[in-house]
Amino acid sequence: MRIILYLTLFVLMGATFFSCSKGEANQDPEFGRLSIKDLTAGAVRVVEGENNKFPTSTDGNTFSNILSGKNRFRFYQADDLLLDTSLSVQPYVKNTFVMFKSGNNTDLKIFGSDFKGLDHETLPDPGIVKFSLANFSSTLPNKVNIYINTATYTPNTDKPIQVAQFLNVSTSFSDFQNIKLGITSDNGLVSQFTFIITDPINQTVLASLPVALPKDLDNHLINTVFLFYVDSGGAVTILMSK
Repeated sequence: MRIILYLTLFVLMGATFFSCSKGEANQDPEFGRLSIKDLTAGAVRVVEGENNKFPTSTDGNTFSNILSGKNRFRFYQADDLLLDTSLSVQPYVKNTFVMFKSGNNTDLKIFGSDFKGLDHETLPDPGIVKFSLANFSSTLPNKVNIYINTATYTPNTDKPIQVAQFLNVSTSFSDFQNIKLGITSDNGLVSQFTFIITDPINQTVLASLPVALPKDLDNHLINTVFLFYVDSGGAVTILMSK
């Protein structure tokens, strides 16, 4: 009798455990929102899912209610398929990606917020920003030196100062550097810079490019960590920031 009772309990416990396992497998699906910023020279259309129909979107390449996990996306320029890939979607958040094509004859690349460790890069202290640079210019040498200048107020004048230097900048993004912002006459922060680009061999100045960090309506910096690149036309562009 005692043996029969033990066997009965064992079967019931096994059935309960099996039922719980099945219940856990039947969780409701999770969804996220996905936005793709277009930094290409021409308009790139994006197809999501397995069908060939281009989505109707009121916000550019933004997709709502995307199932979490890996999702298939295809990128077209006119009728030419540029890239067929999977993008990972985290649930309940806006997943941001950037599509980037440095020139007409180069491949399309997709960067997520984890590129160059941007998502894990710590925010700098007040009065400091962080830059990482790359050079994709079609008119500059493959490697250049980039010196970053700004101005800061001293009694009765704005004094030009150099706040950073990046040596041998190529198509690989550099490590992040902390860059101190200048001070205005009313103790505000200077958000304007000049990128002086020189030949790394003879130090000839090849370009002098103005850069202004984006601010909100209250004149505060929107972001403080930036991935900058010199584009094929020779302008400085923000790839990603936070």
